Amino acid sequence: MCEYFSFLVDEQGNCYALLGQDREEVLKRGGNPDSHSEIASYYGLDEDKCWKFDLQLSFDEWKRLLEGEALTTIKVLKDCYDGGKALEEMTIPIAQKVQQWLVDNEKAIVEAGKLKFQKERLQELVFGSDPEWNRSFIIALNRARTLQEVIEELNLTEARKGWGNYLYYQEGAEKPIRVVLRDPAGIGNVTHLAIQRWVHKYARFNQETDQVEIFEERRVNIIPSSIPIKE
Repeated sequence: MCEYFSFLVDEQGNCYALLGQDREEVLKRGGNPDSHSEIASYYGLDEDKCWKFDLQLSFDEWKRLLEGEALTTIKVLKDCYDGGKALEEMTIPIAQKVQQWLVDNEKAIVEAGKLKFQKERLQELVFGSDPEWNRSFIIALNRARTLQEVIEELNLTEARKGWGNYLYYQEGAEKPIRVVLRDPAGIGNVTHLAIQRWVHKYARFNQETDQVEIFEERRVNIIPSSIPIKE
């Protein structure tokens, strides 16, 4: 599975990918929408007679796409080639047709990223790049999750068994962020997260230096809530 999504191009320059409802349908039955064989099977194609492409966007590149940057400026088509028919056999008119297909389907490609990068997106919303750390806000989740799914998606490490205390290890940070995750009894599916972020300051006496030292620690309070979900 590639970093973002795969597509096939037949000899006439028609493009095939599992996007939108097709993608959701394949995911629901446990399939891989970024498998060239899955795409070929879905559309009744011989994948060896098609050009295969993997659009390998990182989370940061996907955010640039989300912010309105053109896909064709982020990735060069030939760099995404992944086998099948020889790339040298692709004519200029077919290559232009593929480029236009990418432009026409940018919205669906962005939506595919929301599925692919949902863990990274949730972590960025809770712990993310906002320079103002002391904030309180509510996140409406794009789908209902169990409490355990929330813990896994936020990549939390339990710090104290049974107390709702966790640590979040942020890349590049000297110290982990301390997280308190409330666990209301019988909550069921989680649909919203109330977030409170603050900097906790505390003092410790250093016997070796005979000085009082001041420390700072970033903390996050997370309160999950839910509404009845109809099947």
